[in-house]
Amino acid sequence: MPRIIVAATPLHGHVTPLLSVAADLVRRGHDVAMLTGSRFAGRVRATGARHVSLPPEADYDDRRMTAHFPELATAAPGPEMDAVYARQVFADCAPGQWRALAALLETFPAGAVVADVLFLGTFPLVLGERRGPRPAVVGLGVVPVMAQSADAPPYGLGLRPSGRETHLALNAAARAAFAPVQEHCAKVFAALGADLPGHLYDATVSVPDHYLQLTVPEFEYPRSDLPASFRFAGPLPPPASAGFEPPDWWGELSGAAERGRPVVVVTQGTLANADLGRLVVPALRGLAGEEVLVVAATARPDGPAEVRAAIVPADGPAGTPGATGLAEGPAGTPGATGSAEGPAGAPGIPGNAIVAGYVPFDRLLPYADVLVTNGGYGGVHAAIHHGVPLVVAGTTEDKADIAARVSWSGAGIDLRTGRPEPEDVRRAVMTVLGDERHRRAVARLRAAARRYDPFETIARIVNQNM
Repeated sequence: MPRIIVAATPLHGHVTPLLSVAADLVRRGHDVAMLTGSRFAGRVRATGARHVSLPPEADYDDRRMTAHFPELATAAPGPEMDAVYARQVFADCAPGQWRALAALLETFPAGAVVADVLFLGTFPLVLGERRGPRPAVVGLGVVPVMAQSADAPPYGLGLRPSGRETHLALNAAARAAFAPVQEHCAKVFAALGADLPGHLYDATVSVPDHYLQLTVPEFEYPRSDLPASFRFAGPLPPPASAGFEPPDWWGELSGAAERGRPVVVVTQGTLANADLGRLVVPALRGLAGEEVLVVAATARPDGPAEVRAAIVPADGPAGTPGATGLAEGPAGTPGATGSAEGPAGAPGIPGNAIVAGYVPFDRLLPYADVLVTNGGYGGVHAAIHHGVPLVVAGTTEDKADIAARVSWSGAGIDLRTGRPEPEDVRRAVMTVLGDERHRRAVARLRAAARRYDPFETIARIVNQNM
């Protein structure tokens, strides 16, 4: 049975797509081992792959990033935060990743390693000296293309293309600002016997034997200077949920869709949701007076309670006119719905809102007319998969760059902030609902995605290198 290693940085947004890839390779008859964080062991085994934990120095809990990487707590979104990620989260974890990968290859001699492009522990495998054949490395682009280009603005600034001269100037400035991080990363890899072939961000694309960007060309800035190893594979379909039992409020959701009442889904994703006051609460407040049904998926069992606490004054009794109590379900289940109709701006969950814990996107988005999100790559592509236009408010990690692509492609509106005002959310949502150009743009992206079969592309490359 052909052996394949799947490797993922222990971040939810990186692990989830690689889990789908591992599951597909298992279904095709491959013997798959997945090297990633220990907290994902159960999800890995559920795919049929064997789980191999990263060593402690590379295994962190992405739900507690500032505990593992304290500088993230004070780093400003944008280049400063990107520098912390590049140095500490990605480069400094590469030695542990590489040692684990090398040890795994000794006992599990795979013909290919399929890794997310920021699992930098694959770099020594490609760049270092090695006797005898080595497995092919297939890099999967689970974030926007990071390589610098004369045709596009540099990664991390959340900018849209603006002209070659401007791009070259921005690239030079970005390289200068990144120089201390680049020097640090070069030393890390030199100690592993691997010389970086240039800028770290360029290397994420150029080092893998095959680089597959998990989107369509229509959602990525055109570039004329990418290596021959680069290709678009199309977005992975959203994972199918299992065992989902619709909550009590599901009839209200399906009824709204049937009656033609617009449904607005609001989410801060599965990780950047520690402070629901950044986007969920402003969206609920801004849309309270509109003839829409708002479904806030907090992805936290305690999310509904936190939202209510943020909206209802601490000294206001439950049941204040215009306020609603929350019907709490079992931990981990969708939990709450507003029911009392109150005027816009009244304390409490607005009467046009449902506030829930975790709700699978594959069940929820088919009802949505707009997705308000902080802009994770997987969530945005899930919206495209279902033909749902977007309003994006995100500035951390890669979210500003994703939001810029949403705007550039016409798929929605980029609010260019991670903490919008309620009126800004309301105006953007109502604009998207009233402007068919956004829905048509998403339809074009959806049609483009259907021309690709990323699982087949990955399997074909893997089989060619076995």
